[in-house]
Amino acid sequence: GGGQTDRYTVEGITYDKNGNIEHLTRRGRVNSGATSFGVMDNLAYAYDTGNKLLKVTDSGNKTYGFKDGTNTGNDYTYDANGNLLTDANKGITGISYNHLNLPTQVSFGSNKIAYIYDASGTKLKKEVTQGSSVTRTEYAGNYIYENGQLQFFSHPEGYVTKENNTFKYVYQYKDHLGNVRLSYTNTGTASAPQLEIVEENNYYPFGLKHKGYNNVINGTDHKYGFGNKEEQDELDLDWHDFGTRNYDPAIARWTTIDPITHFQQSTYTAFDNNPIYFADPSGTTTVNSIQEMWDATPEGESTTWNADGEGGFCDDCPKEGESKDSKKVVGSGAHSFAVDAKKYYHKADDKWYFEEQYFEKFRSHIRKIGQGQASIETLNNYGFTDEMLFAMASWAVQAYDYYGGQVPKANGHAIPMGIDSPFFAGAFGLASKFLGTARASAGLYHYTDEAGYNAIMESGLLKASTGAKNARYGTGQYLTDIAPGSGFTVGQVSRRLFGVPWNGRKLQHFIQIETKGLKVIQTNNHIYLINNTSSLNISNRIISGGKSGF
Repeated sequence: GGGQTDRYTVEGITYDKNGNIEHLTRRGRVNSGATSFGVMDNLAYAYDTGNKLLKVTDSGNKTYGFKDGTNTGNDYTYDANGNLLTDANKGITGISYNHLNLPTQVSFGSNKIAYIYDASGTKLKKEVTQGSSVTRTEYAGNYIYENGQLQFFSHPEGYVTKENNTFKYVYQYKDHLGNVRLSYTNTGTASAPQLEIVEENNYYPFGLKHKGYNNVINGTDHKYGFGNKEEQDELDLDWHDFGTRNYDPAIARWTTIDPITHFQQSTYTAFDNNPIYFADPSGTTTVNSIQEMWDATPEGESTTWNADGEGGFCDDCPKEGESKDSKKVVGSGAHSFAVDAKKYYHKADDKWYFEEQYFEKFRSHIRKIGQGQASIETLNNYGFTDEMLFAMASWAVQAYDYYGGQVPKANGHAIPMGIDSPFFAGAFGLASKFLGTARASAGLYHYTDEAGYNAIMESGLLKASTGAKNARYGTGQYLTDIAPGSGFTVGQVSRRLFGVPWNGRKLQHFIQIETKGLKVIQTNNHIYLINNTSSLNISNRIISGGKSGF
């Protein structure tokens, strides 16, 4: 509905203590040509003490949106089970129900709609009588017939209609609530497709359809839109059939009580009064659409559906710190070549950066955490992915390391902070929370001199360190989580990795290595070991490399 955003809105909704709507205002078209827009509905609701709606008064436009057909007495009456019996606004003079509280006949004076169900309540037939005209709709699973003629049958991505003894496939886009928003078909050929929009649907919250634009339907009028449920517009009934009960989107209420007991609010309340977030596929229980997507995600995979910042959802808008595959040139001169690398999304400027550039964006905040000027919990405010939150929390722990346990305060005093301090424990606990001992899976670093770097890059092999001098914790490949540019001096890194401050020559170059699938153990703070006596082939594991800057 481009260009319609300000014309079709809902506002001013208030509720009573039981969750019943008291007031609701809709803006929309106020004339037949949809050239004039304003307050279409300004509804005030009145109830009895049992949450039954008695009357709705519309001080807006009475022709469009909710149709306020009468202002005399109450609009609605009910039977002993709480089922709607009459609706003066729609001209409904009587409704009969079966043992499942499903309507078997809705009467409009001499006109009527009759229903037949099987024993479980599945609708088999609908018969609409208007004067001398009778229209019969039969439901055979996914196959829908009208007066004996097949109209369409459903498939997982839309539906199929029959045209001139051939079948026409129509495909549909649905939003996160299951509402059908767009239907389209191919009017060309398989080799030269030509897509045509069949129908577009846009809805107010609670399901009333926008009217006055995009009204053209190219093909069968497929009356399954809001919630992908059948809209029954015959005789201006305008109910949606959700299976166990019917729903009136004009007033945002069910016509019968909830078949399942829910104690927290009125049994006529729809979608827990949050129709942007919750759906109700059967008319019995609301479902969290985001949770549904998560539950449907196969084991070992992930689903991302983020707020797009415009009040909706998108399935491809990246999250802070989300990564994507890219290429990066490493090395220099004859030893330069492109390697696989990751870029990370920074939401503040909507750009993707290589690792070093990305982390630089957060250096000042990490410094504040390391100096005790900000809590580590403030990292949660960025909305990082779990993996990036772990990396940032680990960096915060390193920042503490860098400042040597002295946290400057605004009053000029320095508070000593040891390994037992709540801040350090909180930082390390948060850092370990997400990936545990698999923290190396984000990629670790191997430092060496220029000759060693060139040899590794040419051969793709990382030799095992041996002997008491070079392998303090056992034979194998030694790695670290200290990244280039992390704020340490060369002496500090040398002391942490080699136990002495003067081994800076071995820190001139670095290679970042993907360690997923390797048996990496942490032997000390910042030191990791792949316990191994042979050379390790890392040719397909190199993430980045070059001069370290230490």
